[in-house]
Parts: sequence; C-alpha cells; structure tokens
Amino acid sequence: MSVSPLAPMVAFQVSPSPQKACAHLLVIDDNELNRIVIAEMLHEIGVACTLAEGARQAFDHLGDGQSYDAILVDMRMPDQDGLAFLQDYQARVASMGLARAPVLAWSANSQVQPVEAYLAAGFDGHLPKPLRFNDLLAFVETISQPRH
Repeated sequence: MSVSPLAPMVAFQVSPSPQKACAHLLVIDDNELNRIVIAEMLHEIGVACTLAEGARQAFDHLGDGQSYDAILVDMRMPDQDGLAFLQDYQARVASMGLARAPVLAWSANSQVQPVEAYLAAGFDGHLPKPLRFNDLLAFVETISQPRH
C-alpha cells in the first residue's frame, strides 16, 4: 500500500457480505459530537446506526440480540480502549458461536504505522478523525457489495 506518511490513512480489509447491503452499524465513541456527526452522515446514505458512548453501552446493545453489519469503535475511550473492546468482542462472539461483524478502528492517529498496527491486531479497517463523508461512503460501499 503506497500512502504518504502525512496523509490520513484509510484502510479496509473487509470481505463483502454475501448478497446483503449494509443496513446497520454500531458506532462507539465517547464524544457526543462525533456520534451526532456520524449518525447524520449515515442517515444521508440510508444506513441505520446504533450509538454507544462507550464499550459497556456497546456490549449492552450487542446483548440485546440486534445484529450489526459493522462496528466502528473509537480507539480512545474512558471505560475501555478500542483494542480491549475488540478483544472482548471477539471472545464473546466466539464463545457464543456467532458470526463476527467487521470492526473498524476510528482514531485521529491516521499515520501508516499505527494503522498497520490496528490491522495487525485484528481490526478490519480504519477510519480517520475527523471523519470525511467520502471515506465513510467508501467503507459502506465496501461492505455492501455482494460476493461474486
């Protein structure tokens, strides 16, 4: 991947869902303004979202039986950081025998090296803060494409 080290890094390693459009994202961020902005962006492109202000609230939503097409998690939250959330999420879905939704790291740290570390840790992609509409749209299109 050839990217300027100064450019915000957007990366996806998500396989398209078979014959299914992206319909519902779980967005986890402790910053209310970030949650409002992404909810408006997702609404613009016809994607529903559930908002959580931290990992505890996200796990409450996940425990409600709602399935999500993807999870976007802030890497720095007061109750649990993004990496710890990912590890707990992976353990929970594995123990319950459930399918794992793609999980994206969402951070202001968008240089190549940290983003590569997020991907190596098991995240399916990264979106930079501040979030640009075209980056979000590209991600939604990536996970909405049917497999051939």
